[in-house]
Amino acid sequence: MIEHTGIVVRRDRDARQIAHALLSLVKMPGAPPSLVPEIGLFAVGRKPVLRLVVDSFPTRTPLRRLMAAGLTVRQLPVSSRYVGGSWSTLAAMSTDLRADESPGEMLVIARRALLADRFAEAEFSDHRVAGELLGYPQCCIEAVRDYEAAGGRWPQRLARTASSTSVDARANRLAADWGGISPVGELFPCSLECPAARAIGENGVGALRRLGLHRLAAEVVQHATTPVRIDPEGRAVPVHAADPGALRFRWPGDN
Repeated sequence: MIEHTGIVVRRDRDARQIAHALLSLVKMPGAPPSLVPEIGLFAVGRKPVLRLVVDSFPTRTPLRRLMAAGLTVRQLPVSSRYVGGSWSTLAAMSTDLRADESPGEMLVIARRALLADRFAEAEFSDHRVAGELLGYPQCCIEAVRDYEAAGGRWPQRLARTASSTSVDARANRLAADWGGISPVGELFPCSLECPAARAIGENGVGALRRLGLHRLAAEVVQHATTPVRIDPEGRAVPVHAADPGALRFRWPGDN
């Protein structure tokens, strides 16, 4: 590893090994595609902990690849409850599942066992500590409660933070609502205007490019710049840029 501006950056060969091992997990049922930019950030050493929830534990083969890359993996049983739209709540698995709950598995991945264990302990007890370990900014961590209150209408809450109908795309979490890849991964930005969230989006795409994953990086930018409008149910729907209700996005530096 080398030190760069106070951040530990992985050498490219090690980082690519980690990225490819982690990308195999995104293909598992239930894994969110928006995790891709976070994988890039984690692989290059700019994210302390990576978390993903899948329908069932992966087979031993991908886990061996992660451990061969020097990573610690913690596997936690969880339950999810669908709220509406693209919003579900997570909880530690209890002995008796409620009728509206579904079983799942959480993978906590870190380079140091201490960080993986700290996150596993904080995930359902202290959202601030958990958010910090995921590398999220404090302002966005505090906004999570607002999104919880909005539930399935969270896109409407986020869209209201845009100062115009032409928005910087780097913090566009709305893409995840219609099935695209969000540049900020699983982060819910406090605002589409949040500088810290925009930096995460830009760095995530930059990490993918550095890892040689140019097609994935281009796909993230394409999804992030897809115009949307908010429908009556509060969901983000892809539309043509000429749609009178469209919220349009631009990626800095792109024509």
